[in-house]
Amino acid sequence: MTPEVQKVVVEHVIRANDSASSHSSAKLRSFSGRLPTPHHEVDYKTWCSHTEFLLSDSTLPPRYVTRKTVESLLAPAANMIKHLGPHANVQAYLCILDSAYGTVENGDELFVKFLNTLQDAGEKPFAYLSRLQKALNQAVQRGLPENDLDRQLLKQFCRGCWDNTLINSLQLEQKKKVPPPFSELLLLLWTEEDKQAAKSICMSHHLGLS
Repeated sequence: MTPEVQKVVVEHVIRANDSASSHSSAKLRSFSGRLPTPHHEVDYKTWCSHTEFLLSDSTLPPRYVTRKTVESLLAPAANMIKHLGPHANVQAYLCILDSAYGTVENGDELFVKFLNTLQDAGEKPFAYLSRLQKALNQAVQRGLPENDLDRQLLKQFCRGCWDNTLINSLQLEQKKKVPPPFSELLLLLWTEEDKQAAKSICMSHHLGLS
């Protein structure tokens, strides 16, 4: 598989996973900053994650992203960015809102959280890896040194993933000394999961289970 094809597959997997996590380029859920969070709103971390996803989509016009961001904000959060006007850079909005509603944890504290992030029930391994990557990136953004990140990611994945068959099949424990980058690891997981799913369907048909 050529690097270009790998890139397309990885981008598809990431986008599919983000969609499964309720990321949407069509509409942002509302955020006001009120506590407790009203049932029709999301908390700041979720709202910020969805907004950053919009920002990362190069197919969306900047004005569209700005408009959707402003439309999703309710008072009192909306009042905090009023002075910037409706056409400001979205990053300017995020900077102000992050100072009020963002995490106060530093890189070391967020790294500890990363080390305690385990695979959830029903969560696919590639989705778990994506969640780990986001947690590690957040720690780096808060001051964690950017050395050895691939090794830390693979090490935590092997520790927190409950699918030992997959880990052994891909020999992930043996890869810790020379860990693959995130994109390559994600592609390995996605390919292996797809192969296992196809085999399971074939077995079900052969045994008359479906």
